[in-house]
Amino acid sequence: MNISPTTSNSSSTFTANVVLTTHSTSVSTFTTLRIAVVEVEEIPENTPNASTGSESPLTSNRESTNGEDETSTRHNSPALQLRPILIPRPLNAKDVKTAPWSELLITSYRFIARQAVDFHLDIKKPFSGQAVLMLGKARQHVKSVILQFSAHQKHWGADLLLKDQFKSKKDTLSAKERREKEKREEGEKEQQENEKRTTKKKPTSDVRPLL
Repeated sequence: MNISPTTSNSSSTFTANVVLTTHSTSVSTFTTLRIAVVEVEEIPENTPNASTGSESPLTSNRESTNGEDETSTRHNSPALQLRPILIPRPLNAKDVKTAPWSELLITSYRFIARQAVDFHLDIKKPFSGQAVLMLGKARQHVKSVILQFSAHQKHWGADLLLKDQFKSKKDTLSAKERREKEKREEGEKEQQENEKRTTKKKPTSDVRPLL
């Protein structure tokens, strides 16, 4: 078999001449067949990735197809909903004094809750009669400063502090009003007594009848 190469700028062509020999008893028959031309593409040496080889287009298509399948699966799958674990109120935490906080924390917590009461709650109404919006703002005020209270169930930590300071402020105002009332009553009583003394000391006029 004879192979004669034919080169070009981008590829090399090889032509193969195959000689098939058929022997018989008396005559030797030589048959020459011309095989189809095979073209082999030459890769220049300075081409990037020439040593490592280029990726197969079939592989890239398969990878892109798998990526699209993964993306569509990710979008079609239901989103995971992460819910935080909330801390329930301790059974013995009936008020601030029985809550699981130290005395130092209670002092600072009360200061924060007092600000929330002053800013958002109406002291003239009972705590249970506060507007839902304003009560929510008061709770958020406390939780924005005391971040761990955000993990409490039903706002129990913020509510304990708000009720404590709401009652404290109401008691303070009631005591102030009571003192002012007592002082006012004492002033009125003193004024009445002074008027009585003045009336008693007033001299009576000695008027004699004319003859």
